Amino acid sequence: CATALKLFLQGDYDYLVVSGGLYELPHLQSRPAASIMHDWFFNEGVSRKKMLVEDQSLDTFENVAFSLKLLRENGIDLKKCQLEVVTQRQHAWRFWFTFLLGYGLRVKLHKISYVMTGKERFLEFLFLLIHLIWPKMGGPLGAKNRQARRHNREIQRR
Repeated sequence: CATALKLFLQGDYDYLVVSGGLYELPHLQSRPAASIMHDWFFNEGVSRKKMLVEDQSLDTFENVAFSLKLLRENGIDLKKCQLEVVTQRQHAWRFWFTFLLGYGLRVKLHKISYVMTGKERFLEFLFLLIHLIWPKMGGPLGAKNRQARRHNREIQRR
């Protein structure tokens, strides 16, 4: 979030979009990721009027689809604006391919690096392949993943 905050405060941006829903089991996640980010940015001085909160997405595909919908609803012409994404390094390429192949939009990436295990690297490679094969919503594997995450969300609500 610190990288995004720095960019937002230094740049000329219409909005800061925070995206991420409630997708883990209750003992791991009690609030949507976007809600947590929104509060952090607000506490760091970003006006609520400048933030768009997308808190329903369950994966990268929905992060992109729901964020684009939110931007359009707020009068942003997606073909005339510069979209920038700040995310973890391994996640950045999934965003890039989804925006480009799924929606025909180029985004500027700001990648945050951290150490990954061999298993994490392998899984990320598989996720990247899914995004290349099914750039809009991940095909049957994306649907299965979202179904499992919706189940987790329902457990959370009980």
